[in-house]
Amino acid sequence: MKKKSIGVFSLISIGVGSMIGAGIFSTMGSGITLAGRSLTIAIVIAALLVFLQCFTEFALTSAFSLPGGTYAVNALTLPKFFVGVTAINYILANFGRSVMGLTMASFLAELIPALADYQTQVAFLLITMFFLVSIPGTQFLTKVQNVMTICMYAALGLFIVYGFLFADPQAYAGEPFMAKGVSGVFAAAAVLSWSCHGAQNITSIIDDVDDGNKKVPKAFLLTFLVGGAIYVLLAFACTHAMPYTEVAGQNMGYVAQKIMPTGLYLFFTIGGALFALGTTMLGAISAMKWPIYASAEDGWLPPVFTKKTQKGFPWVVMLMMYLVAVLPVVGGFSLNSIVSLILVPGNIANIVRVFYSWNIPEKYPNTWKKNTLHMSAGVYRVMLVFSLIASATLAYFGLRNQSTSGMIGNLLMTAGLIIYSYLRYRSGKVHFKALEVNAN
Repeated sequence: MKKKSIGVFSLISIGVGSMIGAGIFSTMGSGITLAGRSLTIAIVIAALLVFLQCFTEFALTSAFSLPGGTYAVNALTLPKFFVGVTAINYILANFGRSVMGLTMASFLAELIPALADYQTQVAFLLITMFFLVSIPGTQFLTKVQNVMTICMYAALGLFIVYGFLFADPQAYAGEPFMAKGVSGVFAAAAVLSWSCHGAQNITSIIDDVDDGNKKVPKAFLLTFLVGGAIYVLLAFACTHAMPYTEVAGQNMGYVAQKIMPTGLYLFFTIGGALFALGTTMLGAISAMKWPIYASAEDGWLPPVFTKKTQKGFPWVVMLMMYLVAVLPVVGGFSLNSIVSLILVPGNIANIVRVFYSWNIPEKYPNTWKKNTLHMSAGVYRVMLVFSLIASATLAYFGLRNQSTSGMIGNLLMTAGLIIYSYLRYRSGKVHFKALEVNAN
């Protein structure tokens, strides 16, 4: 029998580690450009919108046994043919590992200028290393994650302290608080929303947690609170030490180099930037394999993807995840194109999921009564309305921030996922045998 001993602290480490990483380090500069010093408000809005967007995972994991994590949530709520859209989008989400690898390589190049011309090779090696770390299993990965997360807290804490120490009202005197108005704040929130995803990764390892219906929702909420608080402090530090014209479009490493002593800047780059990116990658790798494996068991992927080693490691799924992760690095894709491929189909799918989650308390009345959040059906539905608004807001501003060609590409990608899902379901190869819900 599988040993289940992951505690709330370790779950929060995985959640916060997954949340704080490539997103904040690669999108902070864009957020500053759009919001200016109101970046602190934008990050609060982003965190709140993403939490509301993920509300169904938060609520349903308190009541249901969901091996397969977020995939099982989708199988429980979505129209049967539409489940395949999210199943394939989990595969596409591995493009995000390339963002992490490339961003880590860029920070290493700042530390070691000789690596500047070899960032593609460095990113490839880093992604490979983190996939290898995940092979021994969740328990080993969690130990590595905990150490890296503690170092990350220390490094980011130092950055925040120096950001407050160097806060200079004269540097931004006369500048508007909202650089591009209210619409700029919401546009920044949409861009920064990618940095707030990751907390939901812990729902995908619920099968590795004893008493998961209590621990996972608790860790889910605490992850957003801890991660959101860190983000607000980081946003203040980035926007209140130097003029807008100097920090707009710059990453956090640029600001750290300006305000921190050399030794502490090096520690920030390694313990803060690199470890934050590393924990995000480890958390995502750990979480994503089980939804993809569950979707393969249900028939959305060919049977070969259900193969495991004798110790239960889904090696074919992991190999596919690895190949998808390194493809954009080898192919030279831009970071913006990678991020848009991940976000827009997921936002649209989430809107559909909220609609079809409405009658869950009536469909599974006995199970719903046992939810560990003690949430009534009425409160659940009110929160679903907010979840729908949040999902629609992120989808709208996510598309609005794209070029016309990018917008068309994203819509075509989403249409392609829907067509594949529909045809696969109609083929009779999908059976939902991996969905094990203790519902009646």
